[in-house]
Amino acid sequence: MISKAVAKEALDKIISKSRIHFYKPIQIAEILYRIRQYGDINPLNLEEYRNESKRWRDEISIQLLGRRCTSSARFQDDLFNDNAIPPKVLNTLSHENLLTNGAVEAYIYRRFTNKHNQLFNALSYCRDSGKSNFNVIKFISSFWDEPGLKRSLDKIY
Repeated sequence: MISKAVAKEALDKIISKSRIHFYKPIQIAEILYRIRQYGDINPLNLEEYRNESKRWRDEISIQLLGRRCTSSARFQDDLFNDNAIPPKVLNTLSHENLLTNGAVEAYIYRRFTNKHNQLFNALSYCRDSGKSNFNVIKFISSFWDEPGLKRSLDKIY
């Protein structure tokens, strides 16, 4: 089994690379939820969840973001590559999630919330500063606190 530290590092890497929509971390959270709630998935058997997890992710993404992932199937499947969250890493995350009654899922969604709170604050700055007090450098720098949000800066424009 992969160590907890290695699994957390892999998860944090996926989270930090995620853009504002957080599709890949949400997909991991939903796989972990399914394993915890129903116990009907073996995290070491990718084919048990590869395609279904996209549907689970999209159901949650629609609720949270009002949209679903439109990336290519190949890009979506990159989530399970050896340099991301392969089944052996997911197995360790699942084991830890079960032992802590969903703490890994909660961690993922807390990071999602942190990223969206930062975006909310940046947009509030735009709304509240007014034309004469708006500072574009201050606005752009507000996207650097949460990893991955700066990669979504183009969406703001």
